[in-house]
Amino acid sequence: MESTRSSRESIKSILIVAGIPLAFSVACSLIARIKDRKISSLQDRVEETEFDQDNGDYINNTHDVSYLKDQIFALRSKTEELQELELEIEDRFFRFIELKDQEHALMEVQNSLLMEKERTEFLEREVSSTEVENKKFDEMVIEYLKALEELEDLRFENGFLRRKVDKMKGSMRKRNSKIEAQEAELKGKENVVGEFERRAEAELILVENYNQVVNELQRLQKDRTAEVKELIYLRWCHACLKHELARRNQIEQEQKLEDKPITEPQNDGGVIMHDSHNDGMMHHNMRVFGHDESHSKKRWLVKKFKKWVDGNGKDHEVKCFGSHSVIDDAEERHSAGRKSFSSV
Repeated sequence: MESTRSSRESIKSILIVAGIPLAFSVACSLIARIKDRKISSLQDRVEETEFDQDNGDYINNTHDVSYLKDQIFALRSKTEELQELELEIEDRFFRFIELKDQEHALMEVQNSLLMEKERTEFLEREVSSTEVENKKFDEMVIEYLKALEELEDLRFENGFLRRKVDKMKGSMRKRNSKIEAQEAELKGKENVVGEFERRAEAELILVENYNQVVNELQRLQKDRTAEVKELIYLRWCHACLKHELARRNQIEQEQKLEDKPITEPQNDGGVIMHDSHNDGMMHHNMRVFGHDESHSKKRWLVKKFKKWVDGNGKDHEVKCFGSHSVIDDAEERHSAGRKSFSSV
């Protein structure tokens, strides 16, 4: 805003300085033209009067000629005065022009001073801005130097870290090689352990089979003892049956002797033959009971013995055959044990 105002004022001062001498020169030219017209009109009048004097009565107009001479002299004096005045005006005009030139020069100097002032102000502002920029630049330089120092520190630290990383890589390689060796060793140990485990599993299977065989053997031994007990019991039953059969045969013989005394020898022979037949059957039964795989025959013989002792009463049957169910259970356990052992 200040620069625009100063430029406007400078333009106004220039217009004023240039307009005043132009107006003065125009006024002087107008005055000179007016004077020239007056002089030309006076000369025309003088010529007319001279022409009138030539054509008129020269004697009668002598008074007019003197008057005209006086007028001409007066006009000459006025022209001289006007010329002097013109000279004076010209001198004043030149002085005025000089003054105006001086004033214009002063105005120019003033304008130049104003412009220089504005320029100095502008330069001051530029200087202040450059100072601010210099401060900023100095700060930037300081920051740049700090950044360079930090960069150098970081480079040094980076180099140190790289060396450290290289060392760590070397140690890691050594550790990896050791770990790989340990892993290979562990794999070998795992293979050995797997082999031991397989052997242990096989041995466990063998132990289990052995335990099963032992258990089966114990069970068979128990079955054997039960069969032995059963055999003893059957022998006792056989003895009881034999005794009962002998008693019944004796009773039958006695009855036959009482009924038919004449046929005693024949009956005795028949009894003997029957007894021998019974003894052979008992011997055959003992052989059958002594064999391990004749369970069906045992049952058949037991049934046969039951048929034989049907007529002796319930008490003797309870004595001789009270444990028949126990015998059957023992036989079933024995057969099941043999089946399981054969499957193993």
